[in-house]
Amino acid sequence: MNKILPLILVGTLSISNFSNAQDIKIDQEKIKKEAVDNSCECFHKIDHSKLLNRKELYDKIKTCIDEQIFTFQMSDKINTIPINTDKTKEKKEIIINIDTNETGPEYLKYYRIIESELFENCTDFRQIISSSEIGLENEIPSENKKALNYYNKGIEAVKKNDSKSAIDLFSKAVKEDPKFYYAWDNLGINYRRLEQYDEAINAYQKSLQINPYGTMPLQNIAVAYIHQKNYNKALDAYQKFADIYPDNPETFYGIGHLYIANLQNYEKGLDYMCKAYNKYIENNSPYRSDAETMIGLAFKEMKAKNQESLFYKILENNNIKIGK
Repeated sequence: MNKILPLILVGTLSISNFSNAQDIKIDQEKIKKEAVDNSCECFHKIDHSKLLNRKELYDKIKTCIDEQIFTFQMSDKINTIPINTDKTKEKKEIIINIDTNETGPEYLKYYRIIESELFENCTDFRQIISSSEIGLENEIPSENKKALNYYNKGIEAVKKNDSKSAIDLFSKAVKEDPKFYYAWDNLGINYRRLEQYDEAINAYQKSLQINPYGTMPLQNIAVAYIHQKNYNKALDAYQKFADIYPDNPETFYGIGHLYIANLQNYEKGLDYMCKAYNKYIENNSPYRSDAETMIGLAFKEMKAKNQESLFYKILENNNIKIGK
């Protein structure tokens, strides 16, 4: 999307007819809810079959949110206008600055407020983000009608958060078609949700035997190893992921998270997390906020160890600027 230069809107409001300051105020919570609801409705209309990769998906997501920023920002600015309540008939010119620069701090503030609400309150948004984890492959690699039938029913069970039924259905799908790697992938996901990590790892390995380049099992087998506290195997799995997809931000995020959250190696973890953050920014990915959280955690721990200067040096090396 092309960047838009900052735009300043100048409006003249007559405040002589307002009986008190509250008359001009806007219900900001209502406006925010409308922005979230409208974005969610926009996501619902995204046609996944026409998307080629995750970046296209994230661009679509960003467009949906962008369309709501103007009204949300305008209403918030109006609510900050000081109102003269002496009931004079004087009319005053009020200047409202609206930041439409997509990289500007104010624009990003409103964008992230909406984005945060969407994670909490929009099922379509969460499902869209989850779908991006399996690479948005468009073709279901099975010609077996029974297997596809079980698979589709399994997906419906997943939407209902019924992992037990999903496991049964995906198991039937792979029994009908042992090379149906999407079914193996989803089998692994649901085993992991039920904390059956050995079974999850086995399912991911079955998938990778069929399709060694599957992004979902490459990434999630490392997560299963982490749950087992088998950190060396997790690092090996992430490294294999990185060897195949060196530009995928999930490789950087996964390794960074492992070093920070599990191994307490904040220096290494921060460097990887900075790389993940930059990739997320480049791809307009909403997972950027997760990287920001982990960078904040690394700062807290490094500050406690009197390593603030090292923290800022690592950020500088990754071309990330932050206020000190």
